[in-house]
Amino acid sequence: MNVLILTDSDLDGSGAALLINKLYSSAKVRIEEVFKSDLFGLLKSRRTELELYDVVYLLDIDPELESIPHLSKPNFVIIDHHETHMEKKKLYKECKVIVEVYESCAKLIYDKFKMAKMFNNPELDSLIKAINGYDCYSLDHPDSLKLNAIHRTYNRPKAPKFINSFSEGLRPYTDQERNSIKIYFTKLKNTIDAIEPVALEYKGDKIVAALCSFGINEVAHYMLKTYKAQCCLLVNIAPKMVSIRCTEDANISACLLAETLGDGGGHIKSAGCKLTDKTIKFIELFQPC
Repeated sequence: MNVLILTDSDLDGSGAALLINKLYSSAKVRIEEVFKSDLFGLLKSRRTELELYDVVYLLDIDPELESIPHLSKPNFVIIDHHETHMEKKKLYKECKVIVEVYESCAKLIYDKFKMAKMFNNPELDSLIKAINGYDCYSLDHPDSLKLNAIHRTYNRPKAPKFINSFSEGLRPYTDQERNSIKIYFTKLKNTIDAIEPVALEYKGDKIVAALCSFGINEVAHYMLKTYKAQCCLLVNIAPKMVSIRCTEDANISACLLAETLGDGGGHIKSAGCKLTDKTIKFIELFQPC
């Protein structure tokens, strides 16, 4: 049996791929990372090749509408947890779709396939809790930030490296991994120290914004707490992307704001979009904190 796993490049995408890979221990499995922006081109250019796989999984990605006809094939399985993906479920034909609003894709797979009972592995259970804690940023597991720090050090493709390192679950870190964690948090501190935030009152919420290309979730968490804001926009100039994070009591929906500013999407509290002229004009309204 030949299986292809197409997954997002973040920690949750790697965790989701790890779980699906475990389900096919006796099959030939190929794992590839793909960005949402590159998915349509991949599906179109490799259409004939993709038809040869017994099953193709698309994990942790909310595809653009143009990609859906290419995903609507009998051998495709779509698994995702993003709220903005829910509206598209009815558009799929023939393929199997598991799309539910969930804290993370890895946790959705773990629960949906009852993998806790299937593997009866406390270390795997702990790994998924750590991944879930980072993706929804509850940070209710002590290793969430550390695991993400290690994942960031991998060169792409990250998922196969992560699977090789943590296939049996969370374990004691190696000296190299502990050093990677230390380097990550040092760089994070330097990034936060260099932040020059601006702010705006919008729809009853305080929004803070800044340039940032490292540790997006951690920096956003710091800014929301430090400046007592309900929403945070972090602009990464190099890939021209904007990451949006909102607090639980925010009036603003991060995914709707992302869609309005730059054809983006995500969750109510966490989303992202392209850096467009509309986004730039919006941020020009901000004033220094």
